[in-house]
This record gives sequence, C-alpha cells and structure tokens, in this order.
Amino acid sequence: MRELLAQLHCRIINVFHRNRDFWQRQPYIISNPTRLLSFVYVYGGEGELELDGARTALEAGCVFQIPYGRHLVLRSEPQRPLCYYTVQYDYTRVVWEGEAAACERPAARILPLPLVMPMPDQAGMRVGMERLYRLWTSKSPGFAGRAQLAFVTLLHHVFDQTSAQREADPAEQAIHASAAYIEQHYADPLEREALARRASLSSSYYSVLFKRHVGCTPVQYITRIRMDSAMQLLKESNLPVSEVARQVGYEDALYFTRVFSRAIGMTPRAFRRG
Repeated sequence: MRELLAQLHCRIINVFHRNRDFWQRQPYIISNPTRLLSFVYVYGGEGELELDGARTALEAGCVFQIPYGRHLVLRSEPQRPLCYYTVQYDYTRVVWEGEAAACERPAARILPLPLVMPMPDQAGMRVGMERLYRLWTSKSPGFAGRAQLAFVTLLHHVFDQTSAQREADPAEQAIHASAAYIEQHYADPLEREALARRASLSSSYYSVLFKRHVGCTPVQYITRIRMDSAMQLLKESNLPVSEVARQVGYEDALYFTRVFSRAIGMTPRAFRRG
C-alpha cells in the first residue's frame, strides 16, 4: 500500500457533502449503478451500504469505498440520517524505470483497502475531509492541485490506521494478502480451495473471513476484478471479444459473454459500442 501511495496519481472529479438537510429531500434510500470510484467518510448517523446484494452496516466514524461498475443501494436511518463527505475520483499508478515513466491502471479499479473501515481517529478524519471539501468548493486558483494533495494525505492517514489494526489480526492480514494475490493473478485459474490453502485457512473459514473483510465472496471478487479488466480492454483496445475473455481468465468466450452480461447488464459487444 505504501508503494501504491508513492505511485498514486489521482484526478478528483467531485467532492460533496450530505447531511440531514439532504435526506429531508430524499426517501432515505439511494439506488443506482456506480459510474465513478468514490471514497466516503461518515461522520454522523446510521445506515446500510449494499453493493451487488452484499450488505454492510454504516455508522459514524467509518470510511467506505464505492467501486466502479456496481449496483449501489445506500440506505439511511430516518431518525439518524447518514452525514458524510464523498470524494469521487479516478487514479493511475505512475511507475518510474530509470528516466522513463509508465502509467498503469490497476485491474481492481479500487484502492487495496477494505470496503468499509472503522477509523479510530474520527476527529482527525472529519477535519481532513472538511478541509478537502472547502478546498474543492472554493474554486480558487490552484484548488484542484491543493485538493489532490489533501486527498493523498488523507489516504496516508487511513493507511496508517488500518495498518495498525491489521497487525493485531493475522487472519485479516491473510485475507487482504489473498485479495491482493487475486488482483495480480486474476487471469490464472483461481479456485477457492487453492486460495484458502495459500492463506493457511480451511475453505469454509476462508470464505467467511473473506466476505467479512472484503465485503463479498471470493468468487464474486474474482468475477469483479475480471469484469473491471474486461471493461478496460473493451474500451481501450480493439482486441476480439474472445481474446479479451482469454486475457481475463476465460478460455470459453461464450461463457465469458454470459458472465459479463449478468454482471454488467449488457453483452461485451454492446458495452464496447456504448
């Protein structure tokens, strides 16, 4: 993660604030497909995050991520409405080799952190997000660069806190290492039993822990990573669908098309045309 932060090049698209006044104009539920990456800090209230059917409780003091290309449902408790700041962004990794630089877009299209994370330093997180929001909404000269720096500083702070929590939980460390392995080897054959053995866990316990810490099952995560990579290849290359399928781990192009259509809501060819 520290290596990623050193290589991270962010482009902030928007920063916004939602509070009790916002929910008075809404039916306490937001439901839509996600088009952008989002980083969210909840400073008040209670609610629930649902991504592709997997539900996670939200409360004050937590950070959560919204990946690209998912079906999002965000529910707020009417008596204690969710209050939060959101950063919508995109990023690439800039990797230097001597004097040459190469840009890489990670297949996961999400930061390698849990989907939902409790933050011990709630006061510091709120101050940091409020400052970022003020920088962005000021629209003063140079605001975008200052906001980007403030966002990366916040990410360092989040990493420091989550690292301290993970060091106390070897099982969680193993799960996040497994998720990182999937992100790097998604084009290879990946079986739950083999992944569990790598993590030194039984298959059933591995699945339970994976869903607890990552927010979905191992199979769902593998599919998501493969679909993210497939969408990128379909948009940024002229490769045939069969070759896209092979590069993301599917030897059978027809099966890939069925999986893609179920996950994204359209065929690979329709996605490319759109």
